[in-house]
Amino acid sequence: SNGTAAAGTDYRSRSGTLTFTAGVTSTTISVPVLGDKLPEPNETFNVTPGNAVNATIQRSVGIGTIVDDDAPQPSVSVNDVTVQESGSAVFTVTLSVASQNTVTVAYATADGTATAGGDYTAVSGSLTFGPGQTSQTVAVSTGDDTLAEPSETFQLVLSNASGATVLDGTGVATIVDDDGTVTPLLSINDVKINEGNSGTRNVTLTVTLSSASTQTVTVNYATVDGSATAPSDYQAQTGVLSFSPGVTSQTIRVAVVGDRLREPTEVFYVDLAGATNASIQKSRGAVTIPAND
Repeated sequence: SNGTAAAGTDYRSRSGTLTFTAGVTSTTISVPVLGDKLPEPNETFNVTPGNAVNATIQRSVGIGTIVDDDAPQPSVSVNDVTVQESGSAVFTVTLSVASQNTVTVAYATADGTATAGGDYTAVSGSLTFGPGQTSQTVAVSTGDDTLAEPSETFQLVLSNASGATVLDGTGVATIVDDDGTVTPLLSINDVKINEGNSGTRNVTLTVTLSSASTQTVTVNYATVDGSATAPSDYQAQTGVLSFSPGVTSQTIRVAVVGDRLREPTEVFYVDLAGATNASIQKSRGAVTIPAND
């Protein structure tokens, strides 16, 4: 009967009757064991006597142990790689030893700090190692951009190995930025606005970055009198603009005061200063209030 070994696969099932003639104290049972090339643990089957005549059964089960004589089961591993943005990450998946049997293993990419669809192209599938084969490769395309950014990573993950165990199932790909360190530049525009005859109306100035940054950029701003003066011509303002990573523009609104006075064209300014993670290219925005009374 079966133990961990199976009849027809690991051994041939036998049954029959033993006869001990008068004076005989031992006899044998021969059970054919079936060979294979599979690395596997030792296996067992049972031989059970019953229905004894002229004797009693003292030990009712004999255990046959089949000792495996094949090479140990191989393990599968994947390496780590480094790649430029505009390239291909080539992972090598290896078996620790050659197998006499076919080995298969599934693979799939997974995001780290890099994301599929932008930084790399997601892939998944299965690798097959024929008998004697110990190495296979998986290529993953990486995406190029013009952003100066830190190195990013994604993974190739192995799973569901057949004919082998997974020893190191995660390969890490490091995408090295090839755009260099670029410091974005800040600029503020010039604008014109009619003051109106009463009340206030807002004028909007736009502050822009020359390129998106992977860091938060901040800059201070403040209004400065020219021929127009606060508070009679406009309402003075100070503050801080913050650009989150990827954001390239912010606005500043200043209230201009309307009147019916006949006066020449006037101007005041909004100045930028104290930038972090950026340099200032154009630091002064002029607000011109044309004569319109």
